[in-house]
Amino acid sequence: MGDETKAAEQATDTSATEATAPTPMDTSEETPATTAAATTEPAPAPTEPAATTTPTTAADTAGAATVETTDDTQPKAAADASAAAATSNADAKPKPASAAAAPAAAAPASTSSSKPLPTSALPAATVAAPPPPAAKPAAPAITSKLPAPLSSLYLFSASIAAPAEQSERLSRLDRQVTDNPADVDSWAQLFVEAQKLGIDEARSVYKRFFTRFPYSGRHWELYIRHEMRNGNFEAVEQVFQDCFIKLNLLSIELWQCYLNYVSERTKGDRQQLREAYEFALDRMGLDPNCTAIWQEYIQFLKSEPVDGEYHRGQRLMAVRRAYKRSVEHPKLRIEQLWRDYTEYEQSVNKVIAKKILDETSRKYMSVRRVSREMASVTKGLNRQLLPSPPGSPSESHMQRRCWKAFLTWEMGNPTGTEDHALHVRRVLFAYQQYCHCFSMHPDVWYEAVTYMQNESEKAKLAGDANSCQVWQQEALTILARAAEYLPTSLLIGFAFADMLEALQQVAEAKKRYETLVQRDDVDATLVYIQYMKFARRTGDIKAVREVFKKVRKDDRCGYQAYVASALLERGSGERGATVCGKIFELGLKKFADQEGFVGAYLTWLMHSSENNNIRATFERILQTVSPDKAKDVWLKFFAFESMFGDLNSVDNVSSRRAAAYPKLYEGAPCRQLVDRYRYMDLWPCSDTQMESFGYINHDRKQTVEVEAAPAVVSNVPAIARMAPLIFEAATKPGIVCPPAVQQLLRCLPPPETFKGPMVNVDLLLKELGERELPPPPSAPGADQRGIKRGPEDDAEVNAEASVDIFRQRQKQKAKTLPT
Repeated sequence: MGDETKAAEQATDTSATEATAPTPMDTSEETPATTAAATTEPAPAPTEPAATTTPTTAADTAGAATVETTDDTQPKAAADASAAAATSNADAKPKPASAAAAPAAAAPASTSSSKPLPTSALPAATVAAPPPPAAKPAAPAITSKLPAPLSSLYLFSASIAAPAEQSERLSRLDRQVTDNPADVDSWAQLFVEAQKLGIDEARSVYKRFFTRFPYSGRHWELYIRHEMRNGNFEAVEQVFQDCFIKLNLLSIELWQCYLNYVSERTKGDRQQLREAYEFALDRMGLDPNCTAIWQEYIQFLKSEPVDGEYHRGQRLMAVRRAYKRSVEHPKLRIEQLWRDYTEYEQSVNKVIAKKILDETSRKYMSVRRVSREMASVTKGLNRQLLPSPPGSPSESHMQRRCWKAFLTWEMGNPTGTEDHALHVRRVLFAYQQYCHCFSMHPDVWYEAVTYMQNESEKAKLAGDANSCQVWQQEALTILARAAEYLPTSLLIGFAFADMLEALQQVAEAKKRYETLVQRDDVDATLVYIQYMKFARRTGDIKAVREVFKKVRKDDRCGYQAYVASALLERGSGERGATVCGKIFELGLKKFADQEGFVGAYLTWLMHSSENNNIRATFERILQTVSPDKAKDVWLKFFAFESMFGDLNSVDNVSSRRAAAYPKLYEGAPCRQLVDRYRYMDLWPCSDTQMESFGYINHDRKQTVEVEAAPAVVSNVPAIARMAPLIFEAATKPGIVCPPAVQQLLRCLPPPETFKGPMVNVDLLLKELGERELPPPPSAPGADQRGIKRGPEDDAEVNAEASVDIFRQRQKQKAKTLPT
C-alpha cells in the first residue's frame, strides 16, 4: 500500500472517532498573515536554512503565468478520506470532556478550545539555524533554560490507581516488569494489554511505561490515539507539546499522527495546517523516511483553491518550490518525488518543463546517488526498538553496529555539501535518533555531546561565534536530557556538572551535586568527593569544609571522603597540615578497621611528620587493628624503620612481625630477608628462588608458594548452573539475513572467539589440484559403481553400442543432399 493511501486511511480512522469532539485549544500566537495589526508576536521560525532555499528563477515566473491542467483535482485516496470524514462528522455524537479532567489536573490546562495545537508558538527545531535577529537573537545564550524534568512531561494524575480487577495476564506482566525492569518483552506486552483497557484504567500503566521509555515515539503515538478515541483532545495537544518541545522526539510515526490530528481539527483552516506541515518538515526534513510527509504536503498545496490567474500562479510557484525542496536532501523513495515533479511540470507547460527540470536535475542525480547509499547503510536499522540497559540479554549489539556504520557514513559528508552547518545538523539528527534508541546507554549520550563540543571548538577557532554558541547549547541540551533520564548515572551527572561549571553556571552546577547527594541509589561517597573538588575549584577551603560537615553527618559515606577532605586541606595554607592531621585522626576513630584508610593515613604521615610521632602512630594503630588486617601496616612500619631507623629498630620490628605471624615465616627464614631487603619492584632474589622457599609475591599478583596436591573433583560440568550461551548474529552492518540464518548465527560463537588453527585455503587448493587421486577400488566382476555384472548385462551393453542413432541420421542426411 502506498504512503498516500496509508495516510488517507489514518485520516479516515481518526476522523471517524474524533470528528465531533470538543473544539481544541487556542493558539498562543497568530499566523503572520493575521497578526500584522493585532499583535507583535514573532513569526514561526523558517523551516529550511537560508542556504537551502530555492530562489525563484525566470522559468518559475514564466510557468506561473501558464494555466495548470491537472492541479485542481485531489488524489483519489485523499478524496476518499475526506468523504469518510464527512460521513463520520454527520453520524458521530458529541462526547463529554470529563475524561480529560484527570490529566488536566496534572498538566497545564489549555487556554481555549477554538483552534488546534499551536504551531507558530512552538520554537524552532534544535537542528535548525538560528532565526533572524528580528524575531530572536542570532545566537541563543548559553545560559538558556534547560529542558524540563521528565517527571513533569506526563499527563497522569497521581490519584489514578490501577483497576480494582485486572486480568490474570495483566497482573502477571505487572509482576514480571516489577521483578525485572530490564525485561523489554514484558514491557511491550504490558503496553499491548493496556491498549485493551479503558483510558482511565490504562493511564497508570502508561505512566509506568513512559517513565521507563520516554523516547519511544511509536508508543507515544499509540497512547495519543487511545486518548483521541475517548475525545480527550486537550490532553492530546498537551502530549504533543511535551513530545516535540521537551523530549524533542524524532519519530516519523508520531509526526504523521500529529499532522493527521491537525488536519482533522483545523476544519478548513488552511493557514494553520500549512504551518503544521512546515513545522513538521523543519524538524523531520532530514529523516530518511520523510517522503510521505512531503507527498502529503505537496498534495495539500495543489488543493489550494484559487481565484484568478494571479492566485493560480502563486499556487504554481508554491508547489514548484516544495518539489525542489523535497529533492534537496537524500531520503528513501526520492525517485517517486522526482517522477511526480516531472509529471507535474509537464502537465503545466510541456514547452518550458524541460528547461525547469534541467535546473534541478543535476543536483537531483547527486542526491539520488546518496539516497541509494543511505538505503543500503540504514537497511538494518530498527528505530522502533525499545531500549534496554547495558548488559541485558535483550541488548542488540547488531543494532549498535548498524548505528555506528550510519553515523560514520554521515560524518564522511556523503552529500558533499559545502555548508558545514548543514553537515553538522545532519550528523546531529542521526545522533539524536541514536540516543533515543539507546537511551539507557550513557556512552551513547556522551558520544553525541562530545561531537557537538568538538564542532563548537572548531567553530570557535574559525572565528564563527554564532555557530560556536549554537553547537555548545546543543551539547548542553543533550547532556541535560541524559542527566534527567539517567539520574543514577554518575558519569553523566558529573559530566553535566562540569559542563555547567565550564559555562560559568556555578549555581546550576552546585544544584546538580546537591541533587545527586540526596539520592539513595548512588554512591554518596564518590558524589561528596567530587562535590568537595568542585567547591575547591569554584570557592575556597571554607566551601570544602562546609561540604565536609555534611559528610560527617551522612552515615552512607566511606573513609574515602575523609581521605579526600584531608588531602584537600594539605595545600590550604599554614594550618593545612594541622587540619589534615586532625581529619585523619577523626577518621581513624571511625575507620580503624579499614586497611585503605589506615594505609592512606600512614602514607601521608610518613611524608609530613616527625619520626617520633610516626612511630607513636604506628604503635597506636597496631594496637587497634586486628592482626588479620594489619599486614600492610607491619610492612609500612618495617619500610619506615629500614629508611629512617637504626639497625636495632629494624631488627625489633622484624622480630615483632615474625611473632605476630608465626606461620608466615615458620621453616623459611629467608622469607623475612626478602621483605627486609626488597625495595619497590626490586627483589633480592629471583622468582625461582622465592618459589623454592614458598615466598608469596603480592605485588606481582602471583603466588609462588609451594602448592599442595589438587583435590580430586568431578569432571562432570554443572549444567544446571550454566547460563544459556546466546550470541549475536555476526553479520556486517547493513546486511539483513533471513530469520533462519540469523538463528543459526546466534547459535555459533562470534568470529573473534576462533583463535586457530587457520587453514591456508589457496595452498590447500593448490595441493589438491596437483595430486592425482587414485580410482576407487572395485571388486572383481563389478563396474565402477561397485555393482556386480552378469553375462546378460554385457550383452545388453554391446547391443546398445552396436546401434548408433547419430551415425544413422548422418548417413540418411547425406543421401538427401544433391550431388
